[in-house]
Order: sequence, then structure tokens, then C-alpha cells
Amino acid sequence: MAILSAQSKNIGLESVHEEYTARGQPEKAGGESLSNEIDLLANNLEYVDEEHQPKFHLRTYVVLLALCLQSFCQLWSLLGPTSALSTIIAQLPGGPANQAWVVTALVIPQGVFCNIASQYSDLFQARKNLLVGCTTFAFIGSAIAPGAQTVGRLIAAQTLIGVAYVCVPLTFAVPSEILPMKWRPMVQALLQATGAFGMIAAPLSIGALTKRDLNNGWRNFYWISTGLWGASALSLFLGYRPPKRHTRLDHLSAWHKFRQMDLLGALLLGSGLCLLLAGVNMGGSVYPWTSATVLSTMLSGIALLILFGVWEWKGTKTGIMHHELFTHSRSLSTFCICVALVFSEGVLVYAFIVFYPLLTKVVFEADILKAAARVIIYYASAGIGTIIFGIMCVKLRSIRESLVIGFGAALIGLIGMATVQPGQNANPMVFAAFGGLGTAAVLTQGIAGVQVASQHSHLSAATAVAIVARAISGTVFTSIYTSVVTQKLANYLPTYITKAAIAAGLPAASIPLFVRALAADEIEDLARVAGVTPSIIAAGITALKQAYADAIRYTFIIAAPFVLVSMIGCWWLGDIKKIMTYHVDAPVEKLQPKDGHRQDEGAGAA
Repeated sequence: MAILSAQSKNIGLESVHEEYTARGQPEKAGGESLSNEIDLLANNLEYVDEEHQPKFHLRTYVVLLALCLQSFCQLWSLLGPTSALSTIIAQLPGGPANQAWVVTALVIPQGVFCNIASQYSDLFQARKNLLVGCTTFAFIGSAIAPGAQTVGRLIAAQTLIGVAYVCVPLTFAVPSEILPMKWRPMVQALLQATGAFGMIAAPLSIGALTKRDLNNGWRNFYWISTGLWGASALSLFLGYRPPKRHTRLDHLSAWHKFRQMDLLGALLLGSGLCLLLAGVNMGGSVYPWTSATVLSTMLSGIALLILFGVWEWKGTKTGIMHHELFTHSRSLSTFCICVALVFSEGVLVYAFIVFYPLLTKVVFEADILKAAARVIIYYASAGIGTIIFGIMCVKLRSIRESLVIGFGAALIGLIGMATVQPGQNANPMVFAAFGGLGTAAVLTQGIAGVQVASQHSHLSAATAVAIVARAISGTVFTSIYTSVVTQKLANYLPTYITKAAIAAGLPAASIPLFVRALAADEIEDLARVAGVTPSIIAAGITALKQAYADAIRYTFIIAAPFVLVSMIGCWWLGDIKKIMTYHVDAPVEKLQPKDGHRQDEGAGAA
């Protein structure tokens, strides 16, 4: 096993010469500069005893606790507003037409900038500065949101909160690099389990607050978020104290390091993604899909995304898709497949976290707090599943089995949700539990697979690639889902309600006003409709619930094929048993074996 460690380390050192050549930095005579750089890399704090478990102290556990709080805040802020999105949107001018942006504004910064942030972190060794700085932006955004009187201000606040999600790769990468590689699946499970508490607490909290005060409850939720983000920033500032590490690029000036960042790639990715999302959001709701406005916007976005792919392939070797992620990977098949699996997880999870709460509130439970209690079954299942799958992966030293089981559970959940009908009160909760179980396996073990397969020199960049893949799938498919559901409702609501109202005896002249009032949930206008009776209103409500159930089921139908293909793809994952050792890439303290063994002299435990 020690041979494996030496080989892994050599892979990183071998590329030092390549960096000199690629970046136009000449070596000194006799290779003096290259030799000095290798010596510096060898002096980095590292635990290389792969067979004996290291002993950790308070310093490591404080860092882990701070990052768990960060994970809690990230899921709290993501799930809270989506659980009460219809209530929030109804109170803000221009809300219904822009509700997708309230969700996507949170994750667009992640998709655009997290790779740049990861590059900056690696180049300048600025993990702490980025974590604290980005978390402070979320603190500011959470303080701005409560005063929103328009949907524009809320979207702006969500965007500021979304800056914290730029550092999600670091939230996942730092715990993995300070603890043994063997524990990475369990570490990711712990982060997600902590996040699951946020997923459970957020819907319940915003539900209780909104029930108590319909107009200001969600605003109070953002004030609580302000306190949580502030506590997270403070804990990271005080608790995370990484020792200085040397990199292959220490010989470069700050300006030269800055020039290595792939700003052009980020610009192409961000512009293409925003244009594509804008086109998808406009299609079918603001303009017809075949209109020049929609087509030109979407095609421009697609063209920029294609240019991004060409640039990363031919234009640069050290960009967002760093070529060493593929040429120096410990297990290339595992890395590539896991990135694809995390992409599919984004397709899966946003179908549940955005539209399962909507389905619950409209079709099954109007009471906000009771609806939140039904929704948290998904998150509770995800939280429990993360621990189960984390332990399973550590014991088996493999992620394949848990991923297959997870995607299988998710597929059952999606198929079940696609068949749900009004009146089947238990069914959506059961299928949501299956969906949560699948989400738990895929995200935690998919990220762990990416990290285990990658060299430490590119750990944050590799994690960022996976997170960006998830962010892109989440933003794109949230817009697709919203567009599909909006179009279906525009057709189903008047058709279903009209048919039910006529059958119940409503005069034909009253149909347009009845349909409009019921669809908009305008109770006072509904009572003033000529010829309306309680039985007619009941028939209309039944039709409305059926329309929503039939429209929302398309989100789960769209997601199901991605999950099926991903489940099949899991069987091609590489064998990572030899990589799952006690090696620690970047501990925050000097480590010694727990059982009293001593590390070999010169093994890098400086």
C-alpha cells in the first residue's frame, strides 16, 4: 500500500516540469528550480501511512463542525423558500411570471463561478478566504430579502445568497482532504446528513412562520437565515486554520497566477447558461416556442455553450475542465461516470424539491404547516439514507452498490409520483421517501467517487466540475419543468374546471369568471359568481386538483429516463478498493497513527 502512495505522489510531481513548459517558465541550469519546487511540495503536511488509522484532535473536529454548519445553511436557504414559493410569489408584483428565477438565481452563481473559485483556491491557497467571504455575501443577501416589495429585489437577494453556493465544492473538498481517503464516502454522508437537518427544519420553519403570519412569515424566515449565515461565517473564520501549503505554481507572481484562471471559460459558460434559461422561461409563457425571440435567445445560449466546450477542449489545458483531471486521474472511468451521475442527480432532485411541495400544497394539504410536515418525509429519508449508504461504502470500499440501489429507489419514486392521483394521500409520501433515499446515495457517493478518483492537486477543481454539472442540470431542468407545468396548467385548468362546472349546473355565462377566480384562488370573487353553489365550487376544486396533478406528473416523467440510464451506467464504475486507504492529503494538524505505529521517516508528515 505504501507503493501506491508513492505512485500517487509521483504523479503530481511529474507534472511540475510540464507546468514550467506549458506556462513558459524556464528552469534554471541543472534543473535547480525544478528540484527546489519538488522539495517544497514534498514538505507539505501529509499523512502517508495507508494501513494505520491516524489520531485526530480538536483542531480537525472544529473544522468539520464548521463545514457541517455551512452545509446546513446551504440546504436551509435552498429548501425554505421553495417550500413556500407559491405563497411568497403571490405577495410580490410580477411574481408568477418570474417564479423560476427565484429558485435558479440561487444556483446560477454556482454554475458560473464555482470552477473559477476552485481555481483561485488552488492557485492562491485561499480556501479559508473564499469560504468566509462567500458566506458573508449570503449573510448580506439574507438581510436584504425581508424588505422585498417586488420580485426583482427578492431575486437580487437570492443571487447574493447564491454566492455562498460558489464555495460548495470547497465545502465538500475540505473535509475530504483533512480526513482519510477511506472515509470520504462517510464524510460526504455526514455533510449531507447535516444538510438534511436543514432540509427538514427549513420547510417546517417557514411553514410555521407563514401560518402564523401570512404576509411576513417568510420574511422572518430570511431573518433567521441571516443569523445562521453569520454564525457560519464566524465559525469558519475562527475555526478553520489550514497550514500553509506549497503548490507547483509558487514560483509565479500573483498576476501570473491570476492569468491562469479561466475567465473566458466562465464568461462563455455563464452567458450561454443565462441565455438558454431565459429562452426556456420565455417559451410558451411569454412568447410562443416558435417565435424569433425565444429561438434566437435559446440558440445563442446553445452556441455559447458549444463554444465553451470547444474552448475547454482545444483552447486551454488548464481551464475549468483542467486536462489533468483526465490525464492524471486515479480512475478515469470512475471520475467521468460520477460527474454524469451527479448531473442526473440534479435532474432528479429538482423535480422533487420544487414540485413535490407544490403538488402537496395544492392537491393534498392546504394548511402550510401540515403540508411542510408531509414534504419533510423526502428530506428525512435523504438524511437517514446518507448515513446508511456512507457506512455501506466504507465497509465495502466501493460506491457501485450504493449508487445502483440509490438510483433504483429514485426510479421507483419517480414512477410512483408520475401515477399519483388526488385522493391518494399516502402514495406521494411513500414515493417521496423512495426519492429521498435515492438522492442520498447519488449525491454523497457521486461526489465521493469524483474525489477518490482525483489527485489532491485538483481535488477542489474536480469537486467543482461535479457541482457545476449538478448546478447546470438543476437550473436548466427547473426552467424546463416550470415551462412544461405552466403550459399544461394553461390548458388543463380552463378545460377541467369548465367541464366540472357545467356538469355541476353552473350557467354557461358564468363559466369564464368562475374559472378565472378559482384558478387565481380569489375566494371573494368566486362567491360573487352568478349561479355558483357550494357543490359547484367543490366540483371546481376537485377539477383544479386533478389539473395540477396531471400537469406536475410530467416533471417526474421527464426525470425518469435520466435516472434509468444512470442506474445502468453505474456498472461501469472502476474499482477503487486500492485507493480507499488511511492516506490524508492535507491534514490541518500533524498526525500520528492511532495505534502507536510510527510513520516512516521522510514520509511527508512534516
